[in-house]
Amino acid sequence: MNNIERKKTTKQKIIDAYWKLLKSKGKGNVYVTDVARIAKVNRATFYRNFIDVDEVLEEIENNVIERTKEIFYQEFTSEDFTSIVEDFNIFDKELFDYYSTLLGYNGDPKFGYKLNKLIEMKTSNTPFFAALPDNERKIVTAMVIGIIKSIYELTKMGEITTPPKQIYNFVLKLLEKGFPSIISEETINQYILK
Repeated sequence: MNNIERKKTTKQKIIDAYWKLLKSKGKGNVYVTDVARIAKVNRATFYRNFIDVDEVLEEIENNVIERTKEIFYQEFTSEDFTSIVEDFNIFDKELFDYYSTLLGYNGDPKFGYKLNKLIEMKTSNTPFFAALPDNERKIVTAMVIGIIKSIYELTKMGEITTPPKQIYNFVLKLLEKGFPSIISEETINQYILK
Protein backbone atom coordinates (compact mmCIF):
# COMPACT_ATOMS: atom_id res chain seq x y z
CA MET A 1 0.00 0.00 0.00
CA ASN A 2 1.46 3.36 -1.01
CA ASN A 3 1.35 6.52 1.13
CA ILE A 4 -1.73 7.97 -0.59
CA GLU A 5 -3.72 4.77 -0.06
CA ARG A 6 -2.50 4.48 3.54
CA LYS A 7 -3.50 8.08 4.29
CA LYS A 8 -6.94 7.53 2.71
CA THR A 9 -7.43 4.32 4.73
CA THR A 10 -6.37 6.05 7.96
CA LYS A 11 -8.68 8.98 7.29
CA GLN A 12 -11.60 6.61 6.67
CA LYS A 13 -10.86 4.74 9.91
CA ILE A 14 -11.07 8.05 11.78
CA ILE A 15 -14.34 8.94 10.07
CA ASP A 16 -15.80 5.51 10.85
CA ALA A 17 -14.71 5.76 14.49
CA TYR A 18 -16.22 9.24 14.80
CA TRP A 19 -19.47 8.02 13.24
CA LYS A 20 -19.70 5.09 15.65
CA LEU A 21 -19.22 7.44 18.61
CA LEU A 22 -21.65 10.03 17.29
CA LYS A 23 -24.39 7.41 16.97
CA SER A 24 -23.85 6.06 20.47
CA LYS A 25 -22.91 9.22 22.43
CA GLY A 26 -24.19 12.23 20.52
CA LYS A 27 -22.35 15.19 19.02
CA GLY A 28 -21.42 16.89 22.27
CA ASN A 29 -19.77 13.78 23.72
CA VAL A 30 -17.30 12.82 20.98
CA TYR A 31 -13.66 13.62 21.74
CA VAL A 32 -10.44 13.26 19.76
CA THR A 33 -9.00 10.82 22.31
CA ASP A 34 -11.98 8.48 21.94
CA VAL A 35 -11.98 8.71 18.15
CA ALA A 36 -8.24 7.96 17.99
CA ARG A 37 -8.62 5.00 20.36
CA ILE A 38 -11.45 3.42 18.35
CA ALA A 39 -9.70 4.15 15.03
CA LYS A 40 -6.52 2.61 16.49
CA VAL A 41 -4.43 5.67 15.65
CA ASN A 42 -2.61 8.11 17.90
CA ARG A 43 -3.73 11.71 18.45
CA ALA A 44 -0.96 13.05 16.22
CA THR A 45 -2.29 10.94 13.34
CA PHE A 46 -5.78 12.28 13.99
CA TYR A 47 -4.50 15.87 13.84
CA ARG A 48 -2.58 15.19 10.62
CA ASN A 49 -5.94 14.38 9.02
CA PHE A 50 -8.39 16.70 10.79
CA ILE A 51 -8.26 19.94 12.77
CA ASP A 52 -10.79 18.67 15.31
CA VAL A 53 -13.86 16.44 15.64
CA ASP A 54 -16.06 19.15 14.13
CA GLU A 55 -14.09 18.86 10.90
CA VAL A 56 -14.77 15.11 10.83
CA LEU A 57 -18.49 15.81 11.24
CA GLU A 58 -18.32 18.46 8.51
CA GLU A 59 -16.78 15.94 6.10
CA ILE A 60 -19.47 13.37 6.88
CA GLU A 61 -22.24 15.92 6.38
CA ASN A 62 -20.74 17.21 3.13
CA ASN A 63 -20.51 13.65 1.80
CA VAL A 64 -24.13 12.98 2.78
CA ILE A 65 -25.31 16.19 1.08
CA GLU A 66 -23.34 15.38 -2.09
CA ARG A 67 -24.76 11.86 -2.23
CA THR A 68 -28.26 13.29 -1.68
CA LYS A 69 -27.75 15.54 -4.71
CA GLU A 70 -26.66 12.54 -6.78
CA ILE A 71 -29.63 10.39 -5.73
CA PHE A 72 -32.22 13.11 -6.31
CA TYR A 73 -30.53 14.69 -9.35
CA GLN A 74 -33.61 14.21 -11.56
CA GLU A 75 -35.93 15.88 -9.07
CA PHE A 76 -33.53 18.74 -8.37
CA THR A 77 -32.84 19.56 -12.02
CA SER A 78 -36.05 19.03 -13.94
CA GLU A 79 -39.02 19.16 -11.56
CA ASP A 80 -39.73 15.57 -12.60
CA PHE A 81 -40.69 13.61 -9.52
CA THR A 82 -41.78 10.40 -11.23
CA SER A 83 -38.80 8.46 -9.87
CA ILE A 84 -39.13 9.84 -6.34
CA VAL A 85 -40.15 6.55 -4.71
CA GLU A 86 -37.32 4.62 -6.37
CA ASP A 87 -34.91 7.38 -5.39
CA PHE A 88 -36.13 7.24 -1.81
CA ASN A 89 -35.47 3.49 -1.85
CA ILE A 90 -31.84 4.21 -2.81
CA PHE A 91 -31.77 6.92 -0.16
CA ASP A 92 -33.12 4.46 2.41
CA LYS A 93 -30.39 1.91 1.70
CA GLU A 94 -27.50 4.37 1.60
CA LEU A 95 -28.35 7.42 3.69
CA PHE A 96 -31.24 6.75 6.05
CA ASP A 97 -28.91 5.91 8.95
CA TYR A 98 -26.97 9.14 8.40
CA TYR A 99 -30.09 11.30 8.22
CA SER A 100 -31.76 9.71 11.22
CA THR A 101 -28.61 10.26 13.28
CA LEU A 102 -27.68 13.73 12.01
CA LEU A 103 -31.23 15.04 12.29
CA GLY A 104 -31.93 13.21 15.55
CA TYR A 105 -31.82 14.44 19.11
CA ASN A 106 -28.07 13.84 19.51
CA GLY A 107 -27.17 14.88 15.97
CA ASP A 108 -26.11 18.21 14.53
CA PRO A 109 -28.71 21.00 14.42
CA LYS A 110 -26.74 22.61 11.57
CA PHE A 111 -27.34 19.60 9.35
CA GLY A 112 -31.08 20.33 9.03
CA TYR A 113 -30.22 23.87 8.01
CA LYS A 114 -27.75 22.58 5.38
CA LEU A 115 -30.40 20.25 3.99
CA ASN A 116 -32.98 23.02 3.81
CA LYS A 117 -30.48 25.30 2.03
CA LEU A 118 -29.71 22.54 -0.47
CA ILE A 119 -33.38 22.16 -1.33
CA GLU A 120 -33.94 25.92 -1.50
CA MET A 121 -30.91 26.34 -3.76
CA LYS A 122 -31.94 23.51 -6.07
CA THR A 123 -35.57 24.57 -6.36
CA SER A 124 -35.31 28.39 -6.38
CA ASN A 125 -34.59 28.59 -10.12
CA THR A 126 -37.41 26.27 -11.18
CA PRO A 127 -40.47 28.05 -12.65
CA PHE A 128 -42.79 26.84 -9.90
CA PHE A 129 -40.64 28.14 -7.04
CA ALA A 130 -39.15 31.21 -8.74
CA ALA A 131 -42.59 32.82 -9.01
CA LEU A 132 -43.10 32.74 -5.24
CA PRO A 133 -41.95 35.42 -2.78
CA ASP A 134 -39.08 34.25 -0.56
CA ASN A 135 -41.15 33.51 2.57
CA GLU A 136 -43.81 31.66 0.61
CA ARG A 137 -41.13 29.65 -1.20
CA LYS A 138 -39.75 28.54 2.17
CA ILE A 139 -43.20 27.50 3.37
CA VAL A 140 -43.94 25.60 0.16
CA THR A 141 -40.51 23.95 0.30
CA ALA A 142 -41.22 22.78 3.86
CA MET A 143 -44.65 21.55 2.78
CA VAL A 144 -43.26 19.65 -0.21
CA ILE A 145 -40.55 18.07 1.95
CA GLY A 146 -43.22 17.00 4.44
CA ILE A 147 -45.38 15.50 1.69
CA ILE A 148 -42.45 13.61 0.17
CA LYS A 149 -41.31 12.35 3.57
CA SER A 150 -44.80 11.16 4.51
CA ILE A 151 -45.38 9.47 1.16
CA TYR A 152 -42.02 7.77 1.46
CA GLU A 153 -42.74 6.51 4.97
CA LEU A 154 -46.18 5.18 3.99
CA THR A 155 -44.75 3.55 0.86
CA LYS A 156 -41.99 1.96 2.92
CA MET A 157 -44.57 0.54 5.33
CA GLY A 158 -46.65 -0.79 2.43
CA GLU A 159 -49.58 1.55 3.10
CA ILE A 160 -49.24 3.19 -0.33
CA THR A 161 -48.72 0.90 -3.31
CA THR A 162 -49.56 3.42 -6.01
CA PRO A 163 -47.04 3.75 -8.88
CA PRO A 164 -44.75 6.80 -8.60
CA LYS A 165 -46.21 8.53 -11.70
CA GLN A 166 -49.68 8.52 -10.16
CA ILE A 167 -48.36 9.79 -6.84
CA TYR A 168 -46.51 12.55 -8.69
CA ASN A 169 -49.67 13.56 -10.61
CA PHE A 170 -51.72 13.63 -7.44
CA VAL A 171 -49.17 15.75 -5.55
CA LEU A 172 -48.98 18.16 -8.50
CA LYS A 173 -52.76 18.49 -8.53
CA LEU A 174 -52.73 19.01 -4.77
CA LEU A 175 -50.15 21.79 -5.09
CA GLU A 176 -51.95 23.43 -8.02
CA LYS A 177 -55.53 23.35 -6.72
CA GLY A 178 -55.18 22.99 -2.97
CA PHE A 179 -56.37 20.28 -0.65
CA PRO A 180 -60.03 21.39 -0.27
CA SER A 181 -60.62 21.52 -4.03
CA ILE A 182 -59.31 17.98 -4.52
CA ILE A 183 -61.46 16.55 -1.74
CA SER A 184 -64.54 18.30 -3.09
CA GLU A 185 -63.84 17.11 -6.67
CA GLU A 186 -63.24 13.48 -5.90
CA THR A 187 -61.81 11.26 -3.23
CA ILE A 188 -58.07 10.76 -2.97
CA ASN A 189 -58.40 7.05 -3.67
CA GLN A 190 -60.40 7.64 -6.84
CA TYR A 191 -57.77 10.05 -8.11
CA ILE A 192 -54.78 7.90 -7.19
CA LEU A 193 -56.31 4.80 -8.75
CA LYS A 194 -56.84 6.51 -12.14
